[in-house]
Amino acid sequence: LDEPGDLEARTELTAALAALRNRPIEQTTEVPPYNHPIDWSVLTAAGSEPEVRLRTNKGNMTIRLYPDRAPGTVSAFLELVKSGFYDGLHFHRVAPGWVTQGGDPLGHGIGAGDFSLRTETPPIYYDQMGLVGAPRLGRDTESVQFFITHGASPSLDGRYTIFGQLTEGLELLEELQIGDQIEGTEIR
Repeated sequence: LDEPGDLEARTELTAALAALRNRPIEQTTEVPPYNHPIDWSVLTAAGSEPEVRLRTNKGNMTIRLYPDRAPGTVSAFLELVKSGFYDGLHFHRVAPGWVTQGGDPLGHGIGAGDFSLRTETPPIYYDQMGLVGAPRLGRDTESVQFFITHGASPSLDGRYTIFGQLTEGLELLEELQIGDQIEGTEIR
């Protein structure tokens, strides 16, 4: 497996093998240092309150991004949206009452991009429905996946980057299911 893109897959496979062998998990890989710098020109072009629209098979959702709170994550997310990366991908995780997650190019929840981002955790909290965050395997391993909270999720506070909030489509969080598709994305 190639790293950092397959780091999550390697970690999950290592954990599965350890469980099958009834042994403790052996750390066979190091978490790579973040390797995706902030592209300030992307943030400048997007303005102070950029929004991204996700068109799904269940309806539209609009995310207002937080470039002042998570510039590295927002910059990378905007680059991915602009490139069409998310178009055609599916939501691979729906944990009712907690989060809906998408953006995995493999569609299973263990895929990543060919880069990693720095964890950005300013003093803001997962205190409401519709906050958009970046899943991670360990510190500074965020990549292409994202999740949206269904409600307050204090267990995520200080651990996972919050980089936006849904301003349209909150009602869709109750309707989305595993396998629902992100049909297209656009920067607004």
